Amino acid sequence: MCLEGGYHVLDEAAHLCSDFRPTAKQLWKPAVGVLELGILGARGLLPMKSKGNGKGSTDAYCVAKYGKKWVRTRTVTDSFDPRWNEQYTWQVYDPCTVLTIGVFDNWRMFVEAGEEKPDCRIGKVRIRVSTLDSNKVYMNSYPLMVLSRTGLKKLGEIELAVRFACPSLLPDTCGIYGQPLLPRMHYIRPLGGSTRGLARGRHENGGCLVG
Repeated sequence: MCLEGGYHVLDEAAHLCSDFRPTAKQLWKPAVGVLELGILGARGLLPMKSKGNGKGSTDAYCVAKYGKKWVRTRTVTDSFDPRWNEQYTWQVYDPCTVLTIGVFDNWRMFVEAGEEKPDCRIGKVRIRVSTLDSNKVYMNSYPLMVLSRTGLKKLGEIELAVRFACPSLLPDTCGIYGQPLLPRMHYIRPLGGSTRGLARGRHENGGCLVG
């Protein structure tokens, strides 16, 4: 009998994790709500590159991650105040999780064929679902900060609308906070340090062992 599916692979830092479910889908519990994200736009972005005429430019797009689902907005070219107005949703299985939104400057649209140049990160925002009141819409501007050699630098702001739609009754939702964070197998048959290292290595190499 294979028990590997009862564990969860922590591919994110534990305090910033967006998914604590076991690997086996048969062990997943029903969702407790839906997380809705509206990526409205950004303002006051700084120039991230210089084009042919020597004028500074930024071609920004957003990436958001929650659980196993990644989303990306379109790229708005040559704008320091881009508007995306795009909306995304995720199923929430545990409110003690974190939504991550990153803003990037698109370099790959302008590089020569065969040239490799990664997109430049403008900033990142993290929102903990447990801090959101149920069914309340939060519309806020968040600073986009990056740590450079000279210190912390603000590169602009991002405007977001977030709502945690939770139709469950209050006792059902509150009961989740009293449950262990990780799946049961982590407590029934905890993995030792050497086993965790082996499991993580096999997972990164495409293996099936998890921990």
